[in-house]
Amino acid sequence: MHLLPRLKLNCAAGVAFLTVLAAPAHAADRYHTIATGMARCAAMGYSQTAAEVSTLQGIYNPATLFTSTSTEDDAFDLWLDPVGIYTASQSKSKLSQAHSCSAWDWLNRAGLFVRALGGRYAAFAFAGILTESLPGNPLLNNSSDRFPVQGVLDWQFSQALMRIRMAEAFSIGASLYMVTARGQAGDLRKFGGSYGVLLRPAKAWRVGIMYVDVPDETAALFLAWNRTIDEAMNVGITFQAQKNLLLSLDVRNVSEENQTIKRELHAGLEWQPFSWLAVRNGYFRMSELKTSVYAAGIGLCSLRRSFSPRQGWFDLDFTLDYGLQIEKSAQARHTIHFLTVGILL
Repeated sequence: MHLLPRLKLNCAAGVAFLTVLAAPAHAADRYHTIATGMARCAAMGYSQTAAEVSTLQGIYNPATLFTSTSTEDDAFDLWLDPVGIYTASQSKSKLSQAHSCSAWDWLNRAGLFVRALGGRYAAFAFAGILTESLPGNPLLNNSSDRFPVQGVLDWQFSQALMRIRMAEAFSIGASLYMVTARGQAGDLRKFGGSYGVLLRPAKAWRVGIMYVDVPDETAALFLAWNRTIDEAMNVGITFQAQKNLLLSLDVRNVSEENQTIKRELHAGLEWQPFSWLAVRNGYFRMSELKTSVYAAGIGLCSLRRSFSPRQGWFDLDFTLDYGLQIEKSAQARHTIHFLTVGILL
């Protein structure tokens, strides 16, 4: 291994290791390990407005959907979550406090295992993400469960996305949210959306712009989830510094001056020393809380790169992403864990 790649590996591993050590043993841990595709985004400090994403990560700019390396047309993806087998097997009373289940509730329960689907043909792409969990679940207050399932169907959202590539360097996208938050303003199920564009001014650069309009009653949940301000624009930029090194920067809320959060910077990086391993870091500061957030994580992915589907007997892609965030203020430190597990058929 050459000196420069080795130095990068040591630096990335060192930063991730120091980030973990920064949390005291008595820090309150929170776990987002059930029904979440957020691990990669969280590990990069939520700097994803211009970052290209797969089906499981569509909560950000919908114009980035399936804009990465794949040139495969007429393709269809189906993501399964093996952790969801454990979740869906839990009793109905544990998963939801609803007295009866509607068709939407049954669909969301199926989404614990069948997490996402998507397809693309020529310039058009679409995706559906089922049952993405939300923070703020009152049934999980002070819970230390590493796989918290209590009330997961009552605090979640699903998302439908579409993206159209207008030209080689310009894509537009839109998405629709269906948000469920029972116990907040009654038995709440509301709809929202997001819209975005992705520009490619040069081969290594991406610029993303995204507008978010989530239900007013749940705006605080999305703020807590990824620092998204309702009815505001986010701007992001990524730079492919090397073939396997991605640098990203986001600015939250560049349009609404009357909000407490405006022009909040989020920075992240993703380095892939091997085709199956990604090392990630990120940072942002919550100015209104005077809290710095340090992020790190790893990803194990793309068995398809090691076992070619053209060999005929193996056509699976497996992804495991782990993200860690440490919120550090003058008063306290909190550690948040994220886990995304997916099998792509």
